[in-house]
Amino acid sequence: MRKGDIAAAVGLSAFALSSPALAVDCDGLRSAKIADTTIISAQAVPAGDLTTEDKVTRKNMPAFCRVVASVKDAPDSDIRVELWMPNEGWKGVFHVNGNGGYAGVLAYDYGAMEAAIKRGYASGITDLGMAPATPLDGDALVGHPDKWKDWGMLGTHEAAVAGKEITKAFYGADARRSYFTGCSTGGQQALIEAEYYPEDFDGILAGAPVVSRTWGHAVAVTSFQAANLKPGHKLSDANLALLTKSAIAACGAKGNGLKSDPFIADPLACDFDPAALTCKGGAADDCLTPEQVETAKAIYLGPADHNGKPLFYGEQRGAEAGVFNWGFLQAPGNAPGEPGFDGLFKWVFGPNWDWRTFDAETDMKKVDAELGPGSTAP
Repeated sequence: MRKGDIAAAVGLSAFALSSPALAVDCDGLRSAKIADTTIISAQAVPAGDLTTEDKVTRKNMPAFCRVVASVKDAPDSDIRVELWMPNEGWKGVFHVNGNGGYAGVLAYDYGAMEAAIKRGYASGITDLGMAPATPLDGDALVGHPDKWKDWGMLGTHEAAVAGKEITKAFYGADARRSYFTGCSTGGQQALIEAEYYPEDFDGILAGAPVVSRTWGHAVAVTSFQAANLKPGHKLSDANLALLTKSAIAACGAKGNGLKSDPFIADPLACDFDPAALTCKGGAADDCLTPEQVETAKAIYLGPADHNGKPLFYGEQRGAEAGVFNWGFLQAPGNAPGEPGFDGLFKWVFGPNWDWRTFDAETDMKKVDAELGPGSTAP
């Protein structure tokens, strides 16, 4: 451990032992004056079990102050922020959790907030100003460009600034360290913070970041098209498991991988061809029909031009089955019969946009022009 790290650790330990007396009680935060911010509620939560809005009972919670606030950075903006701040033993740490999909809800990651507050951290989350959207459905935000910008670029920053000020008002002291953790949309939030607002956090953990928001959604639509435009193309769970097993067997030892690894260490080096699994007879769980082979190839390829040349990355070999699998890409994720995450295209083309007509080569030019760096910057 470096000398500076030792000093920081000692400083935080000393701060925890001498955690300051609360500057105000929780109710007193209702009158806190913070720029562009309205305190909606400030509730003192007693120690014990707590059942949150996601219907999970969280055991042995410490006593804490629960605050919900609204930050408005534009006329149509309403970024909701929720903070949990322990009454005792605050370690001087301010921590924000990331979101998934379109966000739109505050209950997305209460589990991470529970873990943080039990460590003595002040913990926060934001809906990125996307209500009434939900993580998979952004249809309600057609015609709301202020909200698109909060989702893509501004919401996490605004939540961090307001959250730190609320924390300071409660404890009467600035946070000594601030951190952000997020995956998927949360990973994109992490990258935006690191690139555009590096002063917000001392440390950032980015998992599975959506590096290009618009093209990430294009992958979801083209995958759904591959499985659903024509009958007989959808892959069953057994087919997906077969693809994963076969791809790992073919590529598990490539790159830095080992033959015994249950995963592919270097997916970009994997050239597994699903045609090797083509059925000799009729459809079966241990093989793929020619139509299913076509689907697998299309999903691996991703968005392509009219000549079949890839325009972006497709799904990687070895990720067909598992937690976030292709079954999710093939199944309706929004309204019945619609792919997940298609709301972004309705923002650009209108509420009657039809996924069946999506053409990546032509349509993405308009999408990127409309939802450029101001709202979905990589």
